[in-house]
Amino acid sequence: VAMLDHVTDPHNIGAVLRSAAAFGIGALITSTRNSPTESGLIGRIASGGLDVVPWLRARNLSQACETLNEAGYQIIGLAGEGQQELSPEAFKKGRPHAFIFGSEGDGIRPKIQTYCHNLLKLPTQPPILDLNVSNAAAVTFFALRQS
Repeated sequence: VAMLDHVTDPHNIGAVLRSAAAFGIGALITSTRNSPTESGLIGRIASGGLDVVPWLRARNLSQACETLNEAGYQIIGLAGEGQQELSPEAFKKGRPHAFIFGSEGDGIRPKIQTYCHNLLKLPTQPPILDLNVSNAAAVTFFALRQS
């Protein structure tokens, strides 16, 4: 499962849906507020991903995190301040995963970070220290496939 915290750009949502479909991610969760609704633009950018990956809208991402946690998901946040780098070894085998990606600029909100079992950062090199949210999602989904 992939979750987007306050990602408002429809281009990014469409690209995340496309990558989610390409790498077998089961669903995308966004909030009903602070996220655009399904549109033709998102559908075009998703290139079929919107037809393959269920897009769930939660009233409250905190409650969605609690529900996933109770269902046994390992909740992983992708954030520049993560202490561990993203790698296939970072994923617990035998557990479903939920990945949280934050908005560009602000990242994952502090309250949402409290639900994460682990905060991971991408192994980027200077001078580029972070990626666009949709690129970060694609890299993360690929790493999960390698685990």
